[in-house]
Amino acid sequence: MSIKQKKKTSSNLSKPTLADKLLVPTEGEKVKQKKALPTNINKEGTKSLRDVSVASVLNDTTGLVAMVAISCAYSFYIYQIHENTLWFSNIKEVEREISFRTESGLYYSYYKQLVHSPSLWKGLQDLTEDTLTEHPDTINILARMNIYQEVILAFIYRTLQLKVPPIMFYIYCGFGLQALLVSSLYIMAWLLSGSWLAGLLSAAFYLFNKWDTSRVQNSLPLRESFSLPFLWIQAAALTVYFRSGSSKVSQQFSLAASAIGTFFFCLFWQFNQFVMMLQAFALFGVWVLGCVPPYKVRNVMLCQLGSLLGVCLLQFGNKMIPSSLAVSFILVTLALLSFQKQAAKTHSVTYHLLRVAGLSFLALTLMVVLSTCIKILLNVDADEHIFKFFMNKISLEETR
Repeated sequence: MSIKQKKKTSSNLSKPTLADKLLVPTEGEKVKQKKALPTNINKEGTKSLRDVSVASVLNDTTGLVAMVAISCAYSFYIYQIHENTLWFSNIKEVEREISFRTESGLYYSYYKQLVHSPSLWKGLQDLTEDTLTEHPDTINILARMNIYQEVILAFIYRTLQLKVPPIMFYIYCGFGLQALLVSSLYIMAWLLSGSWLAGLLSAAFYLFNKWDTSRVQNSLPLRESFSLPFLWIQAAALTVYFRSGSSKVSQQFSLAASAIGTFFFCLFWQFNQFVMMLQAFALFGVWVLGCVPPYKVRNVMLCQLGSLLGVCLLQFGNKMIPSSLAVSFILVTLALLSFQKQAAKTHSVTYHLLRVAGLSFLALTLMVVLSTCIKILLNVDADEHIFKFFMNKISLEETR
């Protein structure tokens, strides 16, 4: 092959063919492809995020539907137990009232008195000057007993002018509150575990152990039937409030819900101060151990203190509340929170143990001293029998 033929062959090989021209993109097409590539990736990424959000919404919706279903089922279930036991909706009015035994009938009588009174205000005045409960003495029922749930239900019944009998409205509201209790328990378990299946399981356990967890199906007018749902509302709200990753808005909302739950729990049950004292002990412990920021403990304790003092005012200055150990311990803890700083984590274990022991001893000592001083100032000795009973149980004091 000559030199000229070799040059022609090499030039022909170097020239692009028609297929090459069709397959190789131009500069403009390359730019378009570069621009289109991120768009496709973004579309795929958006699609995957959208799938995740849709799955999350479906999961939360399923959990909420399950919560409503099991809460309503529990409320109807205990109502049906009450109905099957007493045949409540088919007996006479007087027989329904007789079914409320011991103090249950007493509490319902105040509700009935408010409903049938010429006006709600007149009914409240009669309760503040009651001559029937401890005849011939005149007592203030609103100050002596926790019956504000009857006042609220009577107000709602008179305002709505319902056609159902007053006693049926009374039990419907009582059993309806139990649905709120189960919902709060469900939400709290859901938040702690991250799965609504845990909420379903906890609600199921509560339902299966109904004879050990509640007396509402047998004695609806008892104070605990109206107050415990609000205690669980407070617990669920505090679960949100104490979470480390919660936003400021959720913290404010949960703290407000906790304050409302605490107030109504204290308002509806005469044993509120003992539960508040146990909660205050727990809050003090998590603060001393450094598990929860001090400002959160302070806010919750302020809600407790405000609720107790608010109930004291609504009960016409009930001296039992400010002289209780719960109020004294909360005041002592708030004072320690103001003066004590959070211990650094760099300290030794021995230092932390000594700090916990020292602060605990100091708080308990100041609690007893402050409570004693308040009782002396207010001249309160109505709860001395509780301490005598406790001392007798641990064999430190004779009964006589």
